[in-house]
Amino acid sequence: MALRHGANPYLLVGPQHAFRSEWNLTYPATSMVAAMPLSFLSEEWASLLFIALSTTVLCFLLTENGWERMPLFLSAGFIAAARAGQWSPLMSAAWLSPLLAWAIAAKPNTGAALALARGSRRWLILGLSGGLLLLVISLLLMPDWPAYWIASLRAGYGITPRVLDKGGVLLLLALLRWRRPEARLIAALALIPQTPNWYEVLPLHLVPSTYRQSLAYSLVSSIGFVVTWLLVRNDPPGRYFDVGSMMVAFAYLPAVLMVLRRPNESPT
Repeated sequence: MALRHGANPYLLVGPQHAFRSEWNLTYPATSMVAAMPLSFLSEEWASLLFIALSTTVLCFLLTENGWERMPLFLSAGFIAAARAGQWSPLMSAAWLSPLLAWAIAAKPNTGAALALARGSRRWLILGLSGGLLLLVISLLLMPDWPAYWIASLRAGYGITPRVLDKGGVLLLLALLRWRRPEARLIAALALIPQTPNWYEVLPLHLVPSTYRQSLAYSLVSSIGFVVTWLLVRNDPPGRYFDVGSMMVAFAYLPAVLMVLRRPNESPT
């Protein structure tokens, strides 16, 4: 809404700003342009509609060829994303359909991982075209937003690649199956800077290929979330950076083990 009215959202959101938040605004203006149609609604209704639409699209794409990965919606990763009104469900849907590839511009770190791992020229062309359109519109609305965005990212903390966490280097073992897109997805997500929030692991729920794998993976990753919550609930600042290592142990490494059991060949 701020961007639509000509205000600078990076000066309005944060610990010491008008809209108080624990963190500075770390999203690019392209994400605000993409969500601008929802800015005419209240915050509660906009968040609800955004998650409802994202979930519906993700569910439709997941079940297009079967119902094997439906346990994704029982996972802590999905629940955390839904509660926070995050882009993760839509980004996961974008992995499944090139028509949603434009979403890479809304969350460039995850978008870059998807683009690197997808291995589809059509997906990449549609993603870059849609992203360029969002970028042009955002620059027309606020030409200097990239400088504020970069400054906001530098002022934040906890935005690091999971490969730098304890045991994180083991995630690169996924590249032993580099011909498989899901293996490249794991490695790419491990290498990009991201916050240690559990909704970031949602795209990894696309790695399971059977119902049992999906159910087991949702259970294991959710156990990791519960254990993490029990450890950090009384001392979030002191234990914040430990969350990344828990994500490695309970979300990334199980996904790596799954792909290592598959042949190093493209599924198509």
